[in-house]
Amino acid sequence: MIREIHQTALTDTVDRALDRLPRVGRVMLLHGPHGVGNTEALRRAAGGRPEVIHVTLPPPGKHVAPRTLLQEIGDAIGLPIGRDWSAHHTCRQVAAQVGDLGLTVVIDQCHRVAPWQIDWLCHLSDMLPHLVLAGSDKLYRLAARHGELSVRVRLPIEAEPLAEAELGRIFGDRLNLGAVAELHRATRGLWWAVENVLAIEGLACEKLGRSLYDSTAEDIRERARHLLGGLAAAA
Repeated sequence: MIREIHQTALTDTVDRALDRLPRVGRVMLLHGPHGVGNTEALRRAAGGRPEVIHVTLPPPGKHVAPRTLLQEIGDAIGLPIGRDWSAHHTCRQVAAQVGDLGLTVVIDQCHRVAPWQIDWLCHLSDMLPHLVLAGSDKLYRLAARHGELSVRVRLPIEAEPLAEAELGRIFGDRLNLGAVAELHRATRGLWWAVENVLAIEGLACEKLGRSLYDSTAEDIRERARHLLGGLAAAA
């Protein structure tokens, strides 16, 4: 339940931002803490829009070559990429067709890009009509340190975890106020962490024959410490 509530709200935010992008500028930057749900929100929002191409940077350890990403975009728009094309020529050809088709390109997991590769993201943002860069808060910090990219962003969107008040509204009839406050602190409001902590605490309550409402802040803190480790400790 809580996942759907959070993801629906975040998807609506992304959806509205995609509507605004053509009016306010070329580049949108979507960022938030790890696990907040950016990728799922982008997938849902882009899934209903034929004018949006959604590509993802590969995981850490794999080389992120500009040409590889351009190849993926080319495949999505049906543009055959010549094997002897340079990255610059490929970028021009891809950008021209993307522009002719009036498309928006979403590049997800951009926090995986190395600092030295920011320049080609800047180049791509200059060539494409509308570009969405999405990733964790590391992406926001990279952009802030790299002035050339930062000045190109016209629509910064921060994906926020669930607020304590929102958790209270959802679980107020099942948890006491102290437990709600500790749940928010220990999980940082990340929906998946909230679900896991409450699921295990609920099982423990059943075993002990008591109500979840009787769970104390200390109970929630201990459950989160075991389940979430470093996340709870750093909160």
